[in-house]
Amino acid sequence: MRIAVDGYELHGGFTGVGRYLRSLLKNLLKVSRENSYTLFLREPLATPWESETLETRVLFPSRGGYTLWQNQRLRPALDPKLFDLFWSPNYNLPLSPPLPSLLTVHDVSWKALPEDYTFRDRFLRDLKSRLSFPKARKIFTDSSHGRGEILRFYPSLPPEKVYPVPLGIEESFHPASAEEVTLFRRRYNLKASRVLGFLGTFFPRRHVGALISVLPAVRRECDVELLLVGRNADPSLTPEVLSSSGVRWIDRLDEAELNSFYSTLSLFLYPSSYEGFGFPPMEALCCGTPPLLLSGSSLEEYLTGCSLFLEEAQPEKISRMILDYLDHEEDRKRSLLSRWNLMRPCFTWERTAKEYLPLLAP
Repeated sequence: MRIAVDGYELHGGFTGVGRYLRSLLKNLLKVSRENSYTLFLREPLATPWESETLETRVLFPSRGGYTLWQNQRLRPALDPKLFDLFWSPNYNLPLSPPLPSLLTVHDVSWKALPEDYTFRDRFLRDLKSRLSFPKARKIFTDSSHGRGEILRFYPSLPPEKVYPVPLGIEESFHPASAEEVTLFRRRYNLKASRVLGFLGTFFPRRHVGALISVLPAVRRECDVELLLVGRNADPSLTPEVLSSSGVRWIDRLDEAELNSFYSTLSLFLYPSSYEGFGFPPMEALCCGTPPLLLSGSSLEEYLTGCSLFLEEAQPEKISRMILDYLDHEEDRKRSLLSRWNLMRPCFTWERTAKEYLPLLAP
């Protein structure tokens, strides 16, 4: 099978879609040579894979972003004489794909949580979805919860067309050394005896404001700081809020710093109301730090038993759970991590690639 792949999201930072494609494609190349892949990029990229079955082609971007690139640059390159199949890992297909097409839809958050988006953004995402979903031969998603959400909001889709495949966690995530943690603390001027942390885009559904609001109550009982890492997409989080006492905000970390970040924390805070899969909580567990999560999404589907769960992001309940955990940190951590260590082998990219392989057909 000759498969053309949209590699647009492999550029421009450490995005979730980019990490998904990078890890999955790397392992597809490792587990089988029965397919050949042509990866279409918007600029030259040094891929970490050497394989006779992978080719990269650069289609320099047109002005106007992803939609125009996909339709003006990528679509004309999808020659049916050269390829049997097209695969987009990034929610949308070109308007008239000339090849049988596969599509990955990681979530439908614009439908489930419309308050996280402007009217224009919601409208465009929904329009693109209604145009793309019927044209896809198969739709992949990252969890059974995600499959249920796609079918709930787009009920005209045949259920047998939507395939949930759990993702993996990269093997590079592991506890940092004591020296690495010390250097990380020094680099970001973290002086409290304990650090709580969040990593991800600050969407309203992730309740970063609630985390900041509980910090004074937690600090009255413990010597603690809150380290926030991510881009701010929540209008309620003003510069004044993000510079509250005890809060450190970093726009982004280098990928090489992630193990040190997670390992520095006593507790990883990720009270998200909606996730298609949710890499950060699993990454934290791999680095030896349990997460605090909200019930009701794919996070509960995958991480029950090895994480702390709240029913709602109510500040008083968040502060009570944080303080209770910190009062018994070593025992609670040991118990949660022992359960995670039993679950960890279920979340490898090699397993994910083996599940995908028979699905990569028209």
